[in-house]
Amino acid sequence: MSLSLLSGRRISEIYGTTRYRLGAVGIVAEGLSKKAENQPDSCEFIPLCDREQWLTAMDSFTEHGKTKLEVANSVSKLVSRHFPSDLKDLNVAKFKDCRDVYAAIAYKILGTVVRDANPFLMSIMGHTNQSSTDYYRKYDCQVVDLLVPIFKAYSLL
Repeated sequence: MSLSLLSGRRISEIYGTTRYRLGAVGIVAEGLSKKAENQPDSCEFIPLCDREQWLTAMDSFTEHGKTKLEVANSVSKLVSRHFPSDLKDLNVAKFKDCRDVYAAIAYKILGTVVRDANPFLMSIMGHTNQSSTDYYRKYDCQVVDLLVPIFKAYSLL
């Protein structure tokens, strides 16, 4: 869940076959979930931590490489049964809420460095239309000042 909170990646992208590598500023994710055939299946996102540390953690994570069906039948059920109560206290009640938290933080930071944060958030989330991105604005948060320069560099790409 930490990898998802820090990246906005879905459970099937963390436990599945999505591949990750360093990008120009962030991390490129290839093999995104929930993509139509005519949509790109990659994006460059900014993790909410050091990008090399995130990649190292992901590379050392031995639970990835599962099919979407394997993720749904095993990991999703297990996570649901043993979801951390500390996160529930923060209104993060299910794994997919991790993506919402990431999106809220990323949107707040992008709002400090660009006039219109929407297209940048859409790109980071791997979406091709704004309506998909709008769904992810359920949480309010504070700006993480340490990350502002990284998101600013991303917006200059």
